[in-house]
Amino acid sequence: MPGRAICRFDRRLVSLLIVRDAVIFGKRRFGEFQKSLGLARNILTTRLRKLVSHGVLERVPASDESAYREYVPAERGRALYIVLTALRQWGESLIQAWNAQHDVG
Repeated sequence: MPGRAICRFDRRLVSLLIVRDAVIFGKRRFGEFQKSLGLARNILTTRLRKLVSHGVLERVPASDESAYREYVPAERGRALYIVLTALRQWGESLIQAWNAQHDVG
């Protein structure tokens, strides 16, 4: 069942990227997440609903008082800031090491 395990990992990774976009980059609207991540509408909708139901994001009225709704980090989502920052720093250190090994400027 390796394919099934990969699908589970993929779903979790997509959720992590959505949370990253909300917490680190301040994205709030469905269209912003879709543009940033290039996800199909149905997949993004499912992931956002799951993150809201788990208390990671909250769905609130749009800040510009339009009819739209926005997704903002809930307390659980904001608590992930340090984790997301650590993952980013870890990734950057790997890229720097790879660049140094391959003499890339």
